[in-house]
Amino acid sequence: MAFINEEVPLAGEVGAYPNLSAPTDVAAALKETGFNIVNLATNHSLDKGQQGLLTSLEALDAKNFDAVLGCFATEEESQAAIIVEKQGVTFGFLSYTYGTNGIPLPSDKPWMVSLIDEQKMESDMAALRPQCDVLIVSMHWGIEYQLTPSDEQRALAQQLADWGADIIIGTHPHVLQPMEMLTRQDGGQTLCVYSLGNFVSGQHKMDTML
Repeated sequence: MAFINEEVPLAGEVGAYPNLSAPTDVAAALKETGFNIVNLATNHSLDKGQQGLLTSLEALDAKNFDAVLGCFATEEESQAAIIVEKQGVTFGFLSYTYGTNGIPLPSDKPWMVSLIDEQKMESDMAALRPQCDVLIVSMHWGIEYQLTPSDEQRALAQQLADWGADIIIGTHPHVLQPMEMLTRQDGGQTLCVYSLGNFVSGQHKMDTML
């Protein structure tokens, strides 16, 4: 499996910071590169409004990725378990972001983007944990350009571990942050990658090019 955090909405146009947007052709490029798990829950999810998010989802759905995480076109999709099976192993996925840059979720669609909410995350994980062999949680969190995880990241990572996460994938800081093994309450081990850094971006400082 190959996971990527697609931070720029595929809204069908080119849009620079602070309201990011990219052509829908990016969906095909991601697939051809070899990615099959795409996270959309980021602070930029609603940069082009709910229509931009829906366009992103349509573009990705058309390419038949194994899973698209964290953003949803319908309430039913937001409640469905995301499980991918590879070589007889079942992987369950959840994804959350700290916010959407102050752009409110539609009042009639609060489920469109999965936000960090400890009570909801614990409930989601309790429901998904029995359905999969490996539980992976994507977290859009932390402080941009900081090379070490914040106290808040560390505390939340330990909670996720204790709630049953096997792997935690962190995004948002745009630079690499350490990875470590966390010991769960049950004695098991959770791999936490606090930040993946950037894969492809328009940022040019050395730490953002890793």
